[in-house]
Amino acid sequence: MASNLAWDLLGGPEDWDQRLEPRRWLEGLTVLLFTAILLLPRSRDWTLGAGQRRRSLSLRLSPGHETFREKATLRFSKDVLPAPALEGKLQMLQLPNRFIGGAYFLLMLTVPPADAFLAVDKPPDAFPRTNLTLLLDSGLTAAVMLTSEVCKSLKLVIGSEGDFSSGLGAIGSMEMQQVRVEGAALSGQDSALANCPLSPLAGVVVDDFPQLKIADEVGVDLQGMLGQGFMDQYDLELDAKGQQLRAWPRASLPSEQPGDWRQLEALGMPGRLQGLLLTVPGCLEPVIGLVDTGASHTVLNRQAAYVLGLRVQAGTARRVRGIGLDGSVLEMPLLSLENITLSSARHVTITPHEPGEGANSVKGRRSWRFRARIEGPIATFPAAVDVGVGDIGLFQALLSQPQDTIGDFDGPVALLGQDIMTQMPLRYSAARGTLWFRH
Repeated sequence: MASNLAWDLLGGPEDWDQRLEPRRWLEGLTVLLFTAILLLPRSRDWTLGAGQRRRSLSLRLSPGHETFREKATLRFSKDVLPAPALEGKLQMLQLPNRFIGGAYFLLMLTVPPADAFLAVDKPPDAFPRTNLTLLLDSGLTAAVMLTSEVCKSLKLVIGSEGDFSSGLGAIGSMEMQQVRVEGAALSGQDSALANCPLSPLAGVVVDDFPQLKIADEVGVDLQGMLGQGFMDQYDLELDAKGQQLRAWPRASLPSEQPGDWRQLEALGMPGRLQGLLLTVPGCLEPVIGLVDTGASHTVLNRQAAYVLGLRVQAGTARRVRGIGLDGSVLEMPLLSLENITLSSARHVTITPHEPGEGANSVKGRRSWRFRARIEGPIATFPAAVDVGVGDIGLFQALLSQPQDTIGDFDGPVALLGQDIMTQMPLRYSAARGTLWFRH
């Protein structure tokens, strides 16, 4: 389900042109309170080209499909905002008091039964549609993830034997069968505008996931998740406090917008994920943070905690569980982070280490890290958040590469959860790789 990504390390002679090999083990992770599922790629078309003589290399990660950012170069008037295709009330999945982090965004899809497309005596629109409540997860590389119960009720054809995607979750590794959803439309509760039709959604089927248990506990009928394949089809406005949802056709939001909206250009990452720069006053350097609306709370690896000035004291009582590098349960201390700012990351470079160098060096192994500086607008978040500190397996699964290319990732990195993303109104254009936060 993951999109085909090209890693282009630009700026030198093209005498180092090799194929980056996707990691052939489970590329996914679910951490206690969040789900970031990276599905195993089906093809090998990540490419690497760089000059050997340069130590700092410009990094550009971009999806392989041709239509990405086809409208990104258009010029708009800052005084004109296109009329939304959909406008309605935004539903939220609130967490029980014993959990930390922010509430999840919930969207509604209307879906016809699969046999609506097989009938010859009446059109698909003549069949009754089912309303699905789905959690928006920018850390999910598939377009949609549905429970097996919903698939059966919609009479969807689930992938045949051998047609699986792999992932790693809080309950261990999982094999997810594939499914295709046709005729779906995005719908807004209390919306006066028409539904937004969707192109066919390629997804996966699960029996259970952590947020499903939370939804059951608080009385929400949740049927699955929407991921990057869905988000690429519409630009979204998600206002948690104002409970407002708006949607526009993909890549149609103007760069400059009326009001105090701070435009942040994301760094494209494997799995179509987006990265922004995270800083706090007095930090040693900016930290790349992966935007994950399927995460209730933010997580820092140990290097990120260090450069942001956090120190883990022995015997820290407050902890949260995650999945470690070897798949084992990881006990992560919880620390408070305040005066958070986010900024653009599209200009970020990488710096390879010499073999055996780096903060967590292994003799004879290549490694690399991000190198960043602050550029452009800054979004400042008013509330302090509790962050987990630990080297969760997602970071290595997502960023490390084979040794005959750039090697292991060895640097500071974060996962940006809903504790940050819900503090201000958010506009999110996954197709352009751009996020706006309103101050």
